[in-house]
Amino acid sequence: MIYTAEILPNRSKMPRVCDFVEIPEEHFKAASLRRMMTTCKDEVHKAVHYVNQISNPKQSVVGLFQQFVHATSKDVLPHWFLAGGALASLLQKVDPKDFDLFFSQAEFPEALWNAGYATKTKWSITHDKMQFVRAFTGKPDQVVSNFDFVHCQFYVDSGRPNTLLGTYEAVECVQCRKLVYLGSQFPVRAFMRMKKFIERGWHVDQENYDKIIADCAKVNIDKIEFGGMGENIKEQLESDGES
Repeated sequence: MIYTAEILPNRSKMPRVCDFVEIPEEHFKAASLRRMMTTCKDEVHKAVHYVNQISNPKQSVVGLFQQFVHATSKDVLPHWFLAGGALASLLQKVDPKDFDLFFSQAEFPEALWNAGYATKTKWSITHDKMQFVRAFTGKPDQVVSNFDFVHCQFYVDSGRPNTLLGTYEAVECVQCRKLVYLGSQFPVRAFMRMKKFIERGWHVDQENYDKIIADCAKVNIDKIEFGGMGENIKEQLESDGES
C-alpha cells in the first residue's frame, strides 16, 4: 500500500519528544523480550550477510556498511531498535504479528534497500515477520515519540536488549485496550490501523475518532492508492468527513 500523496503539509516530521522511562518487568515477561530481541538480531545478521552476498561476495560486511556503522569488530551491525506494536503485544502476553525494526542513523541504509528483497514498499522492506521500516529513521526517542497512537510508544534499543523503554501512558492504554491518537503525517494509514485495532477489541472515544477524521480531511484522498483495502475505506472517510 502506497501513501505518497498522504503526507500532511506544514507538519514537522519530528515535532514531539516524550519522556521515556524503563518499564518494570512486572508488566511483561523478560524471557519473552529476550526471545524477541534475539529474533530481531538474528534477522539483522541475516540481512547484513544477504546484502553482502548480493553486492559483492568478497566484500566484508564492515566495508559494505561503513557509511553507517562503527567498524570496531568483525560482527559489527548497524544500530537499530525494535519499536511499536510488537512491544504492545508483549505487554498483552500475545505473540506479535510482526516486528517493526528501525535504524538509528539519519538515512535508511541504501545497501539494504537495493539488495533485491521481494517485498518492498515506500514504507518498509518486509521479510518473513520482520519489517525494516524505511519511512522513519533517527534516534529512538524522536521516532517513537511521533508514532500515531500512544499504546505503540515502546522501544528496545539494540544496545540495551533487555530494557523495555516506554511511557506509563502507553502502559495504561495497552492495559485498557484504549486508542489515543497523537497525530500523524499519515492520517489515512492511522485511520486504517484504528479500524484493525477496533476489530481486535480495542476502543476509541469520539474525541480521538474525530481527530483522525479531521486530519484525514486535510488530505487529498483521491490521490491515495488504497490497494487491497478497497473503496469502502475511502467512502467511509468521505462520509465521516462530511458529517
